[in-house]
Amino acid sequence: MSIEINFSSPKDFVVVPAQTIKKKTLTVHAVIDKPQDRMVVAIVEGLGNVVVEGLSGPNYDNPPWTNDALVTALRIQLGNQ
Repeated sequence: MSIEINFSSPKDFVVVPAQTIKKKTLTVHAVIDKPQDRMVVAIVEGLGNVVVEGLSGPNYDNPPWTNDALVTALRIQLGNQ
């Protein structure tokens, strides 16, 4: 199963090696929950591993994250680039 994140317009993303890609839809293929590090990492097609800032650190497990919370956090984090 994967989760898609849609933006109202295409966004530019810079990936490593240095390359800019434009996408309107991102697909999350997996989510890694690292409780010992208080971190949630999303594996996003074309971008690789993305630490989900809105669900990590002081925001970790407060409340426990859901797929909807993941989509919202990534949309905010990546949509502001």
